[in-house]
Amino acid sequence: MSDRPLAVLLIVADPVMKLGLSTYLRTLGDVTVVAVLEEMRESFTVLERLKTPPSVVLCDVALLEGLAAIRDLQRTQVPILLLAAPSELPLVTVALNMGIAGYCLKGTPTPELLACLRLVSRGDRLGTSLLQARTAEGEIYDLTRLSPWLVLQHNLRTSGLRRIESQLQRLSALLERPDCAGWQRAILAGQRRELLSAHWLVGRILLPPMSPRRSAPWQPIPPERAIVPIPTTLALQNAVVDTLTARLQCPLRNLTGFPLEIDILREERRREFLYAILRCWDQTLRELRAAPMPVEQLAPQRSSIITALWQQAAHELLGRFYTLPNGDDVVATILDDRPQVQTDILDSIPQIPELLSHVLYQTPLVIDGNAYGCGTFEAMRRVEMLTLNLLIQVANGVMLPLLNHFAEAEPIKERLYDRQRLSSREIERFRNDLSWRYRRQQYFGEPQAIFESRYSLLTCTESGIRSVSVYAPRTEELQSLQGIAFWVTLGLELQDAIAPRLRAMLAFVGRGLVYVLTNVVGRGIGLIGRGILQGVGSALQDRSFGRSP
Repeated sequence: MSDRPLAVLLIVADPVMKLGLSTYLRTLGDVTVVAVLEEMRESFTVLERLKTPPSVVLCDVALLEGLAAIRDLQRTQVPILLLAAPSELPLVTVALNMGIAGYCLKGTPTPELLACLRLVSRGDRLGTSLLQARTAEGEIYDLTRLSPWLVLQHNLRTSGLRRIESQLQRLSALLERPDCAGWQRAILAGQRRELLSAHWLVGRILLPPMSPRRSAPWQPIPPERAIVPIPTTLALQNAVVDTLTARLQCPLRNLTGFPLEIDILREERRREFLYAILRCWDQTLRELRAAPMPVEQLAPQRSSIITALWQQAAHELLGRFYTLPNGDDVVATILDDRPQVQTDILDSIPQIPELLSHVLYQTPLVIDGNAYGCGTFEAMRRVEMLTLNLLIQVANGVMLPLLNHFAEAEPIKERLYDRQRLSSREIERFRNDLSWRYRRQQYFGEPQAIFESRYSLLTCTESGIRSVSVYAPRTEELQSLQGIAFWVTLGLELQDAIAPRLRAMLAFVGRGLVYVLTNVVGRGIGLIGRGILQGVGSALQDRSFGRSP
């Protein structure tokens, strides 16, 4: 570790912890405690008053008042190390995804905590304890018993992977921006591929010291003595919910290019609906965890799980309109349309069994042909995309029967609809657009997606709701296509077979036509025109000299 002076700003609520940390740090000659604070609000005032910013901020996670406090703390441009209890790890996961440098668990030995402070102050990122590591089987080893070279190798691997994942997240956010030009998108995509290759190389070359390929004098620590807890499915679920809660704060404008059922809602109602469905999904996962089913039963039970989520969401979203003034039971009428909603929307939501298996049982998630474990950057990003698509599609599934039966109900229009879609004409135009969209999707869009081995997911970006395509094998669906859908795929295959040759033939004919027009017809016209001009010129010249013809 570096011996350069270290200026630390402490933000700790617990008086015992605050006294112990400040006393220990002040006994070190190369460490300066800038201030010791008990509230987050005071830290911004102190940081503005300081002429020289501190090297690092050591902050208790319990003082973070939601995601806004994390963003405000990041704006200070000072490296931040969080102190967290095991129960606070879901919020820590969100903070790490937002760019916080790292965390240590409360109770970490002070020498190790000091080492973490020094690493964070020089720009490293930490996600686990420095002096412990875990094998793929979950065994935890004490790195203090390893040689210094193996400890350094472990630290380099962890720090390198964290930095690469941070850059991947930044590039992915830039690629999602609507104002990204085509050439910029190509450059960013190339950089992302390079970072993915670097991530794979760092993970392979700098193998963790506990790998069975290497021999080293370490001994396992009993799990009950471990400082770093083994990740749980509940922690993963909480982290995803927190991340999506922050994502839903972005604008919810429809930027897909095709209509969605929730477009008729005011934007604040869309956000309210999606928040409510997220709470229902969170409750569904907790119920599935309380009464676990074998992982092989998730696929057969997929339809019943999503249908139950849709029914719960319908009660949550439209329970206030349980009975209209004319006596119609809104929720009961909507639930009666379950077969249509299942066929049109719910059964088309992709990769639900894979999502449930990953979140509930931590099975690897296959992305672009590669398996990614629980908690990795790629897996977390795909879980967020699949869950966001689920939320939006379930909201569409609630709105579809509402538009079919109660589109003109004034109480619903006044409380829910966008102000620009209140008239009967606009409502009918919107319903017609939805009807045409379903026909196009059924006969052309879905067969093409199956033939191209991809799914279209609806996700929330910084500018609005967009449609993104992800690869997934769909061979069985392709073989089961019939009717118009089957002929569409044959047409696409025929187009792929003929189009390149047809384009080459048209290009050849075009080049020949250009040659004839320029070198044959053009020269002939030029010669005729030159002869005419020469004749006119000779006639004018003879007339100017008074010659008679």
